Amino acid sequence: HETIIPQIVDFEDYASEAAPLSAVCERFPDVEDRVKCLERLCMLYEKRTHNESQLIKTYEHLLQTDARNVKALRFFKLIHTQNAEWEDVVEKLKLLLECVSHPQEIFRYAQELAAVYLYQLDMPELAIQVLDTYCADSPLDTSTIQYDAYQAMSDLQGCLRLLRQCLLD
Repeated sequence: HETIIPQIVDFEDYASEAAPLSAVCERFPDVEDRVKCLERLCMLYEKRTHNESQLIKTYEHLLQTDARNVKALRFFKLIHTQNAEWEDVVEKLKLLLECVSHPQEIFRYAQELAAVYLYQLDMPELAIQVLDTYCADSPLDTSTIQYDAYQAMSDLQGCLRLLRQCLLD
């Protein structure tokens, strides 16, 4: 990309860059190179040419090439959230929890998953389970989600236990 593209297209002619990239992307023998090419195409369609239909197709292709691609998972999590497709949001968040390694990202995705379970899917037990599994050491405050989940389950003892814990902290 860095050597060939400048010889073919003018600097910052992003629409012209996308055409040869999409044409050669599948010809790369290495999956890692195809992933990099597809990620570059996604960036071009999203940030430079604003081609939404090509962007979605390219992210779909990226997920087919690398089912655990964090950029593609984040993109589709956002799309599914905007379309209130909560089961699909849960699926993407679970995959993101498996794929990311940084604790802050794990905490954030787990908190988001718990919120979807509680507020969108009315599954407070799963919300509590996610918070207990992933957010025990989180610096993020999950007490509101926990309290609302206990309240939704009519678990007065859980509510009181959480309130005591918050008062002690």
